[in-house]
Formats: sequence, structure tokens, C-alpha cells
Amino acid sequence: QIDGKSLESAENRLKNVLADFERQGYRMKNGGYVDKRISFYSILCAVISLLFACFMCYLWTDAAKDRDNYKQYYEYYQEQAREQKGNK
Repeated sequence: QIDGKSLESAENRLKNVLADFERQGYRMKNGGYVDKRISFYSILCAVISLLFACFMCYLWTDAAKDRDNYKQYYEYYQEQAREQKGNK
């Protein structure tokens, strides 16, 4: 036998579960499902990664400029080494 109180309690619990599902659906639809802190840290991580990539590109181009500046010396010493090997 099921008494009235347990039936009412089960009905209330079912209503609470359905209301919770409905609230969760609204949160997902409105974009509030993802925690704001997680969004902030994701954006912060993306910005730091972008800044790091820009810094590495700067260092790469700076090193390429140095390589171009020292290219004539490198070619000169390479030629000297070839001449020394030829004389031996």
C-alpha cells in the first residue's frame, strides 16, 4: 500500500528534478553553463600563447638579421678553410 504522504513526496521530488533539468536547459541555452572563471582562464591562456608566439617570431627574425650580417665573414672563413685543405 502507498500512503498519501509518500506519493506526494515522490511527486515533489519528480517536480524538483524536472525543474532542475529545465533550469539547466535555460543555462545551457543562455551560455551560462560554462563557468565564467573557466572562460577567463581559457582566454588568458590564448592571449599568453599568442604573445609567446609573437615573441618567438621576433627572436627568429632578429636571428635571421644577425645571420645575414655575419654571412660575409662565414663565407670568408669557409673559403680560407678550403684553401688550407687544398694546400695540404
